[in-house]
Amino acid sequence: MTEVGAAEDAAHRILRQVERADGDPGAMAWFAGPEAGRAADDVRAGIAASGGDLWGLGVLALGYADLFRYVASGGADRTA
Repeated sequence: MTEVGAAEDAAHRILRQVERADGDPGAMAWFAGPEAGRAADDVRAGIAASGGDLWGLGVLALGYADLFRYVASGGADRTA
């Protein structure tokens, strides 16, 4: 799988977890774990490699990942 393909899959994985978190509060914990961090890293790398093709999907997924990580960690995971 290409870096862009992996990034798109990771973005969809993040967005599926967002949908789950709406009905399952326990699903929010995923965002504080290492799998969510790896997915976000994959999305970041893919946005750069895609030449902008993944910009919209990637930014949406990264925004949710950051927000939900912040909420899942009780507001203590905010970096400057």
